[in-house]
Amino acid sequence: MTSSNFNPYGADFGELDPSHSPDISTNRAGELTENQKKSLRSRLLPRFIGSAIGFLFIVPFIFCFGGPLFFSISSEEDLLFTLFFIGFFLLIFGGMVVALVVSSWRPGLALLDLMGNRVETADGRLSWRGRSWRGETESGDVHLLPGEEQMPGAYRFYFLPRSRYIVSHEMLRFRGQDSDPLAEVRRALGSVFDFVDEDLAENRAGRLSPRQQTRQFWSNIRTAIFLSPFLLMALGFGLGLPIGLVVYPMLTDRRLDEDAWIGAICGGGIGLLLLVVLAWIIISPFLDLWRGEITSIEGEVEERAITTGSGKNRRTNYYYIVNGQRFDVGQQGHQALIQGRRYRLYYFPRSKRVVSVEPIADSSPDFASARL
Repeated sequence: MTSSNFNPYGADFGELDPSHSPDISTNRAGELTENQKKSLRSRLLPRFIGSAIGFLFIVPFIFCFGGPLFFSISSEEDLLFTLFFIGFFLLIFGGMVVALVVSSWRPGLALLDLMGNRVETADGRLSWRGRSWRGETESGDVHLLPGEEQMPGAYRFYFLPRSRYIVSHEMLRFRGQDSDPLAEVRRALGSVFDFVDEDLAENRAGRLSPRQQTRQFWSNIRTAIFLSPFLLMALGFGLGLPIGLVVYPMLTDRRLDEDAWIGAICGGGIGLLLLVVLAWIIISPFLDLWRGEITSIEGEVEERAITTGSGKNRRTNYYYIVNGQRFDVGQQGHQALIQGRRYRLYYFPRSKRVVSVEPIADSSPDFASARL
């Protein structure tokens, strides 16, 4: 077992908080317990197998469809078409293969770590790094296991050497220096919801800060620009089909097709419905901004991820649940917040769109528990 005594505060090393985990003593000796091995296998093996199965389906698909096309070439035009077809599918499926490799390589390395049964240790700090919580040490970053959460601060990390997954940890104390994990959580939430301490002061008074008003306005403009082509397409379907199939033939004394009314009503109705939905998506944020009213709710936050659909239609929505109310926050908001604590959410009362979140200091228990 290697050790790196990195002092994240630049202070003299103080002491380790005592851990009550039965796994810690074994990890200190550089090994995993049988309980940890079993837990890691049950959590990581399905993720790795799922990605491997996806990879095994994609590669034969490319050869089965691309191969016959390539060997059926009989002219230069066929060659160009076939190369274009194969290149198109290689681009799409190549991206899927890369995504599968990225999602499976760390769990795969962790499974190799289990065979080696070796644990390394390093002192460092758990902090927010753009998109996730990571442990920063002199030997490099270490990572929380999927679904794990831990308050930021200084820790002694026990981790797997290849995958660098943290299997347990102990909080570090430093003489004469106090850390503020809530400030780090607030910073992470601020990077996700785009607010600073000055904005929180305005939100507590029930209003948006000038900075938030400006950024919200331009964010709404960007959304409107992005959706405008789809809005025009919906408008084309909603008005173009009835006019082309029914109105124009009637004005020019032409004979109406038997199915013209069905196409005009069904196609036009779907287009108009889509038009109304898209228009509301664009207008709704501006109504929030025009009213400028902010309200808040305080309580212990529960995170929830709800997956709907399957295959290409599979979608996961991420929520905060506070006092029975649900707030849509996206994946980054889901990852930045450490659940099980009290928070105050500031949001638009009409749409319940969150604009800022702050953790509430309380007499919570110590967070030096070891995982797994």
